[in-house]
Amino acid sequence: AGTVRLVFQPAEEGGAGARRMLDAGLAAAQPPIGSAFALHNWPYPETPSGTVGTRAGTIMAGSGSYEITLTGAGGHAAVPHKNIDAVVCGSAVVMALQTVVSRLTDPLQSVVLSTTVFRAGGAASNVM
Repeated sequence: AGTVRLVFQPAEEGGAGARRMLDAGLAAAQPPIGSAFALHNWPYPETPSGTVGTRAGTIMAGSGSYEITLTGAGGHAAVPHKNIDAVVCGSAVVMALQTVVSRLTDPLQSVVLSTTVFRAGGAASNVM
């Protein structure tokens, strides 16, 4: 006998899900939560609708974020030799990050590193 509590966490990938739920009082729920088990509602094509599946080991990944700021001495794009182009430097950083997975992790481990946003420059298209 006991209590089963189904909790559906919103926005887990944005960092607001579990923390927001705990701040809203989930940890103080009565009767107290003794154990928690999580699953990710993911529409795997090989899993029939209405089926819950699992396996040993890690199934889904945690997410993290990073931010890198590069500063150069820009100038007009017609004279790139007179500028310090932070865009070229940033592009090299993105390419180098791709080797983290291929050269710094065990090939039998599941690892993904993605650069999903790259902001550079201002409104003018001819200024570095």
